[in-house]
Amino acid sequence: ENTPIYQALMYMEEKGVQHLAIEDERGEITGVIRIKELVQFHRYGSIVLTREINRANSIVEITNLTERSPALTRALLESGGKPNNITSMISTLCDSTTIRLLELAIAELGPPPAKFVFIAMGSQARHEQTLLTDQDNAIIYAQLDDIYQQEQVDRYFARLGDSVCNNLNRAGYALCKGQIMASNPHWRC
Repeated sequence: ENTPIYQALMYMEEKGVQHLAIEDERGEITGVIRIKELVQFHRYGSIVLTREINRANSIVEITNLTERSPALTRALLESGGKPNNITSMISTLCDSTTIRLLELAIAELGPPPAKFVFIAMGSQARHEQTLLTDQDNAIIYAQLDDIYQQEQVDRYFARLGDSVCNNLNRAGYALCKGQIMASNPHWRC
């Protein structure tokens, strides 16, 4: 009875069942829940995963969490979830993953030497991602008057872009074949 809803949805998907018995801490059955009753909580699964991603301390933890997305997505589709709600959920998870990877990269690289924004583009920006969508992103950062300092700033954001894009790829968000990513100098300015 204390199992998170998203875990119940994933378990039902893995086992191919439509109903689950609810047990209390003594092992006594206290009720039955149907998958259709859980569908109303489709955003809950996303909220829980988002919270866990925000607390993750490593790329390994993030990757383990993003691996839950396909099972949750499949369960929601099979139980009648609206496609636009599901693509929005997938995009929200990618947003959270991107933000956390940025935070971890900054912790490793040190504070940014200039103000910047990391921009999601394409299906992520439109909240229309599917499980097979690649990443499209960019970094825009402040330019400095001092050429030497600007070279240092450019190197920092090159490393930041490489780190985030490569780790997004490790977490299941494929690299863009067209190179529309912050790891490409054409998408950093």
